[in-house]
Amino acid sequence: LYGGVMSMTFEFFSDEEGRFRWRLRHASGEVLAEGPHGFATLDEAMRCVSYVRSSSSAAMAGVEG
Repeated sequence: LYGGVMSMTFEFFSDEEGRFRWRLRHASGEVLAEGPHGFATLDEAMRCVSYVRSSSSAAMAGVEG
């Protein structure tokens, strides 16, 4: 898809409501993934990213149709 080794960075930021959010950005600048919602604390957002990073062995589901 992107060829070679992908360089990605998790970014943390606060939204308009003051809640903490995260996104995964490719070195090209494209956003590859975003957190599902804002978190009350930065620690909660960082914990969510830890879960995402540790789930690299999660199964991939197919789409029918």
